[in-house]
Amino acid sequence: MKSIVLFTSEFPYGTQETFLENEIGFLAGSFETVIVVPLFKSNKVRELNFKNVEVLTPVNNSRAITLHKFSLLLDYNFWKTFINGAFEIEMNAHNLIKLSKQALIVSRLNRYLKKRKLLFEKDLWYFYWGTNSVNVLTLLKSFPPTAVRYHGYDLYKDDLRVKGAQVFQRQVCQVIDKAYFVSEHGRRYAVKKLGFEEVKTETVRLGVPDRGSCSSSRDGKLRLLSISNIYEVKRVHLIAQALELVDDIEIEWTHIGDGPLREKRKIFDKIEGFKNNVKANLIGRLDNASTMEYLRQNSFDLFLNVSSSEGIPVSIMEALSFGVPVMATDVGGTSEIANTRHGFLLDPNITPEELANEIRGFYSKDYQNVELREIAKSNWSTFANSDSNYGAFVRSLKLIKKEKKKKSLLLVSNVEANWIERDFDILSKDLYVDRLKIKSIRSLLTKKVLTSIYSADSMMIWFGSLMFLPLVVLARLLNKPIIMVSGGYEVAKVSEMSYGAFTENILSIIFRKTMFKLVDKVACVSYSNLEDTIKNGGFNPKDCSVIYHGFKKPSKVSTWEQRDNKIVMLSRANIEIFNLKGINFFLDIASELPEYSFELLGETDPEVKSIISGRNIKNLTIEGFIPHGSVEFEQKLNSSKVVLMLSAYESFGCAVIDATLRGCYPISFDSYAQKEVVEGIGTVVPYGNVDQVVNEIKEVIKGDIKAKDLAYLAYTKFPIEKRSEDLKKLVEGTIGNQSGH
Repeated sequence: MKSIVLFTSEFPYGTQETFLENEIGFLAGSFETVIVVPLFKSNKVRELNFKNVEVLTPVNNSRAITLHKFSLLLDYNFWKTFINGAFEIEMNAHNLIKLSKQALIVSRLNRYLKKRKLLFEKDLWYFYWGTNSVNVLTLLKSFPPTAVRYHGYDLYKDDLRVKGAQVFQRQVCQVIDKAYFVSEHGRRYAVKKLGFEEVKTETVRLGVPDRGSCSSSRDGKLRLLSISNIYEVKRVHLIAQALELVDDIEIEWTHIGDGPLREKRKIFDKIEGFKNNVKANLIGRLDNASTMEYLRQNSFDLFLNVSSSEGIPVSIMEALSFGVPVMATDVGGTSEIANTRHGFLLDPNITPEELANEIRGFYSKDYQNVELREIAKSNWSTFANSDSNYGAFVRSLKLIKKEKKKKSLLLVSNVEANWIERDFDILSKDLYVDRLKIKSIRSLLTKKVLTSIYSADSMMIWFGSLMFLPLVVLARLLNKPIIMVSGGYEVAKVSEMSYGAFTENILSIIFRKTMFKLVDKVACVSYSNLEDTIKNGGFNPKDCSVIYHGFKKPSKVSTWEQRDNKIVMLSRANIEIFNLKGINFFLDIASELPEYSFELLGETDPEVKSIISGRNIKNLTIEGFIPHGSVEFEQKLNSSKVVLMLSAYESFGCAVIDATLRGCYPISFDSYAQKEVVEGIGTVVPYGNVDQVVNEIKEVIKGDIKAKDLAYLAYTKFPIEKRSEDLKKLVEGTIGNQSGH
């Protein structure tokens, strides 16, 4: 890479972004051309003595972002950005103002970039902040490889400076190629809480050069230093409140930094109450060079930082570089550079009384502790040295390549099931997958639903529940491709059992078929399911494909000899599906084989328990619900020899394969998909033939079954890799043909 475009807030204008004063030299030394694009302009400008660094005209002539021109209200890109962002925020006055400002920034920067097309030909775009300028990426169709550095206020939702999530944060993280975080805490937060893709994230801390040394006091007076803007989040007033309570130590407190009058008044009010033993020096704002010179010329014993939120404080790095011990609140990434080895970590919710006691404790134990100052300097060298940190950073920047943008998918379901979780894991490897779990009609009427559908490139509904009709209609109106996984009931018509959506009333069937007509593609879980999908659901065969459920390779499988003579059935048991699931047959079979143990695994309602109890089958145990994959689940199946599937209808029957993967021999009736699933692995018996099932169980139990081979056979018939491959192909093909109906 030869050229880089650096997007800043105002650097080199103004006095903010002092960290860039160190970093810009490393960028200039590693790239042939560095172009700086400041968003805002300020009266003061810092001189950059690098021949290969060009500073362009700022996007805005001041820091004021106002809708002062009527023409902006007619700006298409402003409103497109505004509407796009409206789906991401909670609607209130504060957020609408914040969104309006961001939409204006995006609109102006978009216009600015289009007038400077050469910027699109550069090798890399690097945004110094995860807000403001970077949001233009949500509007642009194409741009060079991009890197973004995230600090604190542009990342954390609880930062008082932003009061909530950053607008467009979710969209930006999906289109950038690399996200750098100034702390590991921030990186983990972004991955876990904000949906950043882990492989595209990296922790690269800021850094400062070796500042030499700062002497400690020699006259018995404790000299405290704090450096920060005087904002609410920095809580500088907390230091003043604590010092007002100290009357037994000679203290001189120096604060460098400025802020709104409202915040400064909180400090002034407390200073007036200081005893004679405490003196305060409020220096105001200094530029970085003047601040460093001030530290060299004066003595300081302890650096204080009591912020409620931080990325990783550069002011602490500066203190460490001078060898000054640090006392700071344990927020954000602070603990990564300031810890108990060379300083003091404070509770984030520390009170003035507690802070006063911590200061007294330092004075009594560690005042003039030379070793503590040496450790502080050593910690700067390890974690905050600009040579090593920025050197690693620019090397990483030069390795960035433009990644193919991942598409996004909204996965909708109305039940909890392990096979849906498997599909989520499969699809998440190549797509940004958002989950939407619909529990009731009321849960459809939320902003989360609208936002999710609007933001996604496509939607997949697991089951064709009528509850999803409003979602399908909205997705179609927004021209989002829709895929349905046909799970069974929604296309079934088992009249003799009054089971299936197509045994319901005619109005329900009409609405369901209307919804089905809006679906682009259907993934059926078996060929029996495919037949119902076409015959009852009215789907065009060319829009349907069979993608079997997939299962992971078996791991721990006990031998046949290690197992009990036990037969299991995995099924939910309530009175409505008592005969449908074949629980009646299971009871008959257990009665016929008193010498063997039988266990029913699954949620069982009281009415069914009463029926089973009335049969007085001594060798039958109702185990109830056992979580899939739990230790108990594994133990139950690894101690059983036979699993039965006796349903009148199954679109697939994952439970029987789950048990077979743990070494249970499967015996099933031949109704619907059961024959298709079990044939070639276990034994298939004509539906309702209890006597044959009894005989088959006897033969299997006294036989010599290779449980591990049996488990592996089930896996090779339904491997997770095959479902993964076919599902990805279906989704990618559907999104690729995004024309819809």
